[in-house]
Amino acid sequence: MENQLYDYSPLIRRPRLELPNGARLAFWIGLNVEHYEVDKPSTSLFPGTAMLQPDPLNYGWRDYGPRVGIWRMMDLLDRYGIRASVLLNSDVCTFYPDIIEEGNKRDWAWLAHGKNNSILQTGMSLEEERRYLSEVVKTIEEAPVSSPGDGWGPP
Repeated sequence: MENQLYDYSPLIRRPRLELPNGARLAFWIGLNVEHYEVDKPSTSLFPGTAMLQPDPLNYGWRDYGPRVGIWRMMDLLDRYGIRASVLLNSDVCTFYPDIIEEGNKRDWAWLAHGKNNSILQTGMSLEEERRYLSEVVKTIEEAPVSSPGDGWGPP
């Protein structure tokens, strides 16, 4: 096997996964909470303005998430008592601390998902990648934390 990052493990050789209480179905909510730099080109819904810096049209749909979308998602998840696992850009800790505060109140699981969605993590040496990922994790770990179950959101 050419891949040296992890061992090959075919499904037919793995032990059967047993879920708690005999459950037959498991799911998780993987909620992306992202930050985009305003002056960098990125994924575009409308290519006609993609070369502009800043690109107000395409940036607007990216900026909707932290300003509006996340709060609607919180309301929906609260309504059904669902805890999210958040794929978090570490820049969210800096630019949108209210999101971190409210997520902590809900005891969300924070999963490191890069610094922001404007940086492509390609072409890094192993040491550069290690340093980059360490900084991402450190930023998330050091973000202000409120104690879970402090009266807001589902237990």
